[in-house]
Amino acid sequence: MFIAQKCENINCFITYDKNTLTHDEDYDAVVFDIDTLKKIDVDRVNLTRSPQQIYIFRSSEAPEKYPICKHDLDYFFNWTWTYKLNSDIPQPFFNIYSKNNTLVGPKKGMKWIEKMQRSDQYSTKMLKKSKAVAWIVNKCKLKSKHQDFIDELRNELKGYNYTVDLFGSCGTHKCFGTAKCKKMIENNYYFQLVLEEHFAEDYVTDSIVNTMSHLTIPIVIGAGDYRKLESFQNS
Repeated sequence: MFIAQKCENINCFITYDKNTLTHDEDYDAVVFDIDTLKKIDVDRVNLTRSPQQIYIFRSSEAPEKYPICKHDLDYFFNWTWTYKLNSDIPQPFFNIYSKNNTLVGPKKGMKWIEKMQRSDQYSTKMLKKSKAVAWIVNKCKLKSKHQDFIDELRNELKGYNYTVDLFGSCGTHKCFGTAKCKKMIENNYYFQLVLEEHFAEDYVTDSIVNTMSHLTIPIVIGAGDYRKLESFQNS
């Protein structure tokens, strides 16, 4: 796998066989995934750990979903591998590239270009829009904090004769194919709702990127610092 992906380092090993760790002290690092940690008792993990060995905690989930509150995990890990930008191994939900295809973020303290060139082709498309807010609903049951916001937004838009139009299996508007649905929203709507499933620092999923990529302005509920993406929208 590592050779096929043209990784810089290929001396890694992935296995589902627990017997592989019979001589686990020979490994430089061992990764513990959140899906495993929530099922096991660490005190019963029979591992022979060398002083130089690194234990890595890995998770792409927010603490709100899988809170790990076990005291026996205190000082157990050396590194973290999560979506958080201050992790030892940061793995955000999306990457940001410059025009010359150089990876520039997301990262802490990003330096954005203050003035970017704009294209008239986008202005022309914006003038053809006529509807306010689209919302692609993936889950029928909403969190109370999401529902309160939706109700308030609907009331505000009603005064301007606009609506929040729901798409998806739980919505009043049906989409026939994801690509076709997104294209239709791009052609007709100014805004699109992006309701993050969890409220956590740096928890910014690729939903916001998909929205901006289809020329709609995201209305976001989440705990991320979305000011870091303002210039990305302009680019």
